[in-house]
Amino acid sequence: MDLYGGQNLLMIYEQWLKENGKTPRTISRYLNIVSDFQSWYVRESGEEYRPDRVSALDLQDYKQYLIRDATYQDAQGNSRRYKISTVNNTIKGLRTYFTYLEEIGQITSNPARKLKPQKLQEQEEEPRWLNRPERSRLLFYVDHQEGTKNPWRFARNRAIVYVFLHAGLRENELVDLDLDDLDFVEDILRVRNGKGGKTRYLPINRDLRRALQEWLEQRGELPTKAVFVSQRGHKRLTTDGVYYYITSLKEKTGIPDLTPHVLRHTFAHDLVERGESLHTVAKLLGHTNINYTRRYVTPSRAEARAAVEKLSEER
Repeated sequence: MDLYGGQNLLMIYEQWLKENGKTPRTISRYLNIVSDFQSWYVRESGEEYRPDRVSALDLQDYKQYLIRDATYQDAQGNSRRYKISTVNNTIKGLRTYFTYLEEIGQITSNPARKLKPQKLQEQEEEPRWLNRPERSRLLFYVDHQEGTKNPWRFARNRAIVYVFLHAGLRENELVDLDLDDLDFVEDILRVRNGKGGKTRYLPINRDLRRALQEWLEQRGELPTKAVFVSQRGHKRLTTDGVYYYITSLKEKTGIPDLTPHVLRHTFAHDLVERGESLHTVAKLLGHTNINYTRRYVTPSRAEARAAVEKLSEER
C-alpha cells in the first residue's frame, strides 16, 4: 500500500501516537511539527514531499532554519524568533516522526538519528515560576474572588489550582485522576500513569486536603469516577479545559505567562527554596533524570537581578 500521500500517512501517525500513550495536546503539536516541516521541505527543494527522500542534511538545514530564520506572530501581531526550547521540542517531534516511519517500513534508514537538540545556555533553559507576591495574589483570587456566585465551579477551580501548587501534577495527570486515587486516610494522592508510564504517590498536605474535600462535597455523586469534571455534561475535564482555565487567570490576577506548567514549576521551586533535597523533589515531580530538577536550584533572572541590586543599596 502506498502511504506516501500526506493525509493517509499522517492519519496512521496520529493513531500510532495514541497507541504510544501521547496526550491529545502532544499529538496535535507533533502533527503540526510534521506539517510545518513538509511545507518547508517542498518550499526549499521544489519537489514533492516523500519521506524516503529526506536526508540527514535536510533535517540539519531545517534545524538551522528554525534557529536563525523562522519566525511566528505573537498575540499582538509582532514577529518573533523561536526560543531554543521550542526548536528542541520540534527536533524531538521530528525524531519521533521518523522513528514511526522506520517502524512501519516507510523508510529503511532513519535520517533523524543524528539530529540533536541545540544546547541551551543556562539562562535560556530557566523555567518560569511564580514569585511570592504572584503566588499570594493567585491564592487570594481563587480563595476569595473566583466564582463566588457558583459554589460548584468555585470549589472545582480552587481544587485544580491547589493540586498544581501543592502536588505539582502535569495537566494530563490532573485530568486522569480518579476518585480512588485519593486516599484521605493515609493522605496520599496516586498518579497512575505519569510520564513514561510510571506510577507515583504524593503526600496530600493540609491545604490540599481541604481544597479537595470541599470540591468533592460540591461534586456530589456522578456517573463517572473522574475527580475533575466539566459542569456541562459532567464528563471528565480535558487538558484543553484545564489549560484554558489557568491561562484565563492571567488577566484576572495580572500575573503574566500563567500556565499549568508554571504552577508545577512553582511547586518544585518552593520545595527547593525551603531546603528539600533534589532527590526528594525529583521523586515528587516524577523526574527520572535529576538534572531536570537542578533547574530549580538556579536563581531566576529576577532573583539574580535582586541579588546584584543589593550591591547598589550598600553605597
